[in-house]
Amino acid sequence: NSTQHFDHLGLIDIADKIPDQTIFTLDLTTYVGDITHTTQKSFLALAPHLQFTDYSIDDSQGDHNGFVDPGERVVMHINGKNIGHAQAPGTTITVTCPESGLHIEETTIEIGEVEAAADFTADLMLTADEDIIGGTIFHLDFDLTTGAYTTHFSLALAVGVATETFESGDFSFLEWEHMGDLHWFVTDEEAHSGTYSARSGAIDDDEVSKLLVYADIL
Repeated sequence: NSTQHFDHLGLIDIADKIPDQTIFTLDLTTYVGDITHTTQKSFLALAPHLQFTDYSIDDSQGDHNGFVDPGERVVMHINGKNIGHAQAPGTTITVTCPESGLHIEETTIEIGEVEAAADFTADLMLTADEDIIGGTIFHLDFDLTTGAYTTHFSLALAVGVATETFESGDFSFLEWEHMGDLHWFVTDEEAHSGTYSARSGAIDDDEVSKLLVYADIL
């Protein structure tokens, strides 16, 4: 009945991308003569886990309305958190945009070390071309990276406001749908501003004339 302590019996290689809070179990077997004894030892892996939380637009160099408008240069504050249980060293954020017209001044931002459970912010400088049609959607793809860990997220960013004036003379500016007994139509007989307006069909009692448009609320 004695206890023997052994050091440096072996090394354990852990993958460089093991998820945070992963539990792995080792079977330890000892042999003493004809006697075999097996025991289990469990370990908890601690790793970083970067997560996007929200963003805000600083257009203090523009019209101060909190949105990106054509011709503006703005700062997009990207906020996130390391929800993992280990430090995230050398953290970076990389952003790309497949559409033309929205310019990203620096596509990779160095954030540095982010402690476990700590928040972080990265500032992106964006410039929108002046000739962008109001309401145009740009898709931004982000990668938050620390070591072998990467978190991907995407944002849809609207530039300007889509305003329907019917000055095209038809319903081509937005994807309008007509329903009911008679369709709506564009006329130049009356207008609140400009030349054209939209008018419902000349319906009778118990008839319906509907003009619909669907929108994604960002």
